[in-house]
Amino acid sequence: MDREEKALEETVDSLTHKVAELKTSLQTMIMRLESEWESISWTQLIDNYVVFSAQIQNLMKIVKKDKTPALRNRLLFPLLLSPDIDEELMKLTEGRVQSFNHDMVPDYLRTKPEPEIEAKENVIVGKACNLSADQSQKQMTSANKIVNNMTDLVKNMRDEWETETNRQNQTQTSLMNDTTLSTPVM
Repeated sequence: MDREEKALEETVDSLTHKVAELKTSLQTMIMRLESEWESISWTQLIDNYVVFSAQIQNLMKIVKKDKTPALRNRLLFPLLLSPDIDEELMKLTEGRVQSFNHDMVPDYLRTKPEPEIEAKENVIVGKACNLSADQSQKQMTSANKIVNNMTDLVKNMRDEWETETNRQNQTQTSLMNDTTLSTPVM
């Protein structure tokens, strides 16, 4: 085994370990959210987010290290294509991938968007690149104006709804019959 292969193996092992840590943290948080959702505070959620963020940063540090071999220069291809369900593959992917067959391999190993999606994205990017700075500024101003108007409309409707609800919830403190009833003066 030469140095480059050994470095690649160490990198893959390190990435696998870090991804497993991140996965465990995410699973723990999801389980807590599902079972203890009433008692979890925002500070606990933010703390968990910080942990996730740190774990992702550690993954990025490993990938960006100078000693890390360039992973994009590596190819991944299946050694065996079979239409039958592969138990080992199911175990490795936790049931997400059942088999590597001729129909599924292009989707599983795709590194680019599907051609239809890529074509639509290219059209949108082309339109965006052809806009002048003035036109884009006008469109942004127009979009911001629409968003602000919608926000004001929603706030006004909410205020109206709240005042109407408050009026309906107020209990009546007097009776009309008692008000109109005359009392003798002494």
